[in-house]
Amino acid sequence: MVFFLPREGRVTSGRLSWFYHNLCSNGVIELENGFNEQFGIERLINLVINNRDLLASEILNVAKNALSDYSHEKPASSDVTLIILQRS
Repeated sequence: MVFFLPREGRVTSGRLSWFYHNLCSNGVIELENGFNEQFGIERLINLVINNRDLLASEILNVAKNALSDYSHEKPASSDVTLIILQRS
């Protein structure tokens, strides 16, 4: 299952305008911490929004670190796939 994050829009930063789209597998949303609480779609949307001024590759690194910190390296029960597309 793949989710398309509903946070899509035009972002203008200085002289650069770009569109961003985000796709993720259910493994990202369902990744659990030590208390069996899921990472969740809202947390992922907020992560992308809070880092929207970064390059797509940098947002991906922030997400990777956030997911690792959240799960404390607990193995995922499903694949964890996240795609950030940026078009300038």
